[in-house]
Amino acid sequence: MAKPIHGLLDRLIEQFAAAIALRAEQMFARSAAGRGSRLGAVPLRLCPAPGCKNPGAGPRNRWFCRDHAKSLPVKEQKRILAERAKANQAAARLARASSGGRRLDMRCRVEGCKNTSRGPRFGYICDKHRSELTVKQQREARAKWNAAHQKAA
Repeated sequence: MAKPIHGLLDRLIEQFAAAIALRAEQMFARSAAGRGSRLGAVPLRLCPAPGCKNPGAGPRNRWFCRDHAKSLPVKEQKRILAERAKANQAAARLARASSGGRRLDMRCRVEGCKNTSRGPRFGYICDKHRSELTVKQQREARAKWNAAHQKAA
């Protein structure tokens, strides 16, 4: 009767050891990728060469892997980085355009005030009016401003 319990414990211990080994392997791989860092938990930065899946060799090599840092001329490396930067800028521009891309109107919501507010956290009311007006008056000023600007938009 003791034998089945030992078999169960053996299997449990083997599974636990396999899980620990896998986790340790992942941690070592991550720390090897960030060797130059004191923290050791630096995210892996891949080589920018098209189709290369190797980790980059650091900023000194413009993040190209050791093979591409040696084989590609510097001019070609810089051309690849410039193309990549241009593509990233275009993607960021597209993302801004699809998300509305408009800036917050930071003006104070009190009629006639030309001060800048501190933004949505402070209800778009400037410091002067937040100290002078009651909460109810601030709420009314915001409602009046919203009504006037909803029609315009």
